[in-house]
Amino acid sequence: MTKKMCISYKEYGEYLNKFTDMLSQHVESPESLTGVYGPPRGGLPIATHISHYFNTNLIIDLMSYKNERSSILIVDDVCDSGNTFWYTNYLLKNMPNVHAIFSAMFIKPRSFGTLDLNEKYIDIIDDDVWIVFPWEKDKTPDKDYMEK
Repeated sequence: MTKKMCISYKEYGEYLNKFTDMLSQHVESPESLTGVYGPPRGGLPIATHISHYFNTNLIIDLMSYKNERSSILIVDDVCDSGNTFWYTNYLLKNMPNVHAIFSAMFIKPRSFGTLDLNEKYIDIIDDDVWIVFPWEKDKTPDKDYMEK
């Protein structure tokens, strides 16, 4: 049976700040970072935040990204099965001059081995947990959000 882990807007902001702090430890030289890509849907808001933090480009369409000798972050909300990161890595094989750093806020044990995330995540959640973000339909808005 799938368990739900409901995250409030406040908690999401806290996770996002932890994630950003963690990534800053893994990016050797932020000025050499040429962009951040977040697979739609869950990775896109995270990539937007991270691109502002590192003052770099937000990559909307990975396949049209043309930048010789670049270093990019690939970020997502949850690495569930690992398929999204695997496929993104597969697409990057056609871009041999692109160095990609993969990272997710949350990972599930079943995704281990798809890519080496090398501790570039905030938390490991059980395989049977479904994270419900505050903007998703099957959760009513948080009280702290409604009062704003």
